[in-house]
Amino acid sequence: MVMYDDPRRHLRESFAAARELSETGKFTEALQALEEIPAPYQSTPDILEFRCHLYLGAKQWDLAAALAQRMAETQPDEPGHWISWAFAVRRLHSIEAAEKILLEAGSRHPECTTIHFNLACYAAQTNRLDLAAVRLQERFASSRAWPCRPSKTRI
Repeated sequence: MVMYDDPRRHLRESFAAARELSETGKFTEALQALEEIPAPYQSTPDILEFRCHLYLGAKQWDLAAALAQRMAETQPDEPGHWISWAFAVRRLHSIEAAEKILLEAGSRHPECTTIHFNLACYAAQTNRLDLAAVRLQERFASSRAWPCRPSKTRI
């Protein structure tokens, strides 16, 4: 094990290793590399967001859902957290459970087309085709129809 005098350097190097593994689809290994990040940085929003991304990539739906829910509750103004939470819940539980999350997210983020597109997809997947069509028409006919700004991991 390398001893580090500079915890920020250790953070950058550990994060870079985790990111490189993630980019090659090695999500479980990336999660292990993320554990090397010094403890004071483990709970920063950027690291938590990246960890959630890795949980989703590794199909660890229960961990992803719990972390994304916590992030949505502590940072409700970030639509990506709601989307991640619904994505994991959809795979862990059901479309109906995920839809409840996105309905709340849609009311908080009416400008986020991704949320409304996913709601239309859930309606279509549950054979509510009229609702799916209405959701798509309303959202994309609006001049406010823009995708959510993706959150950026800033390490």
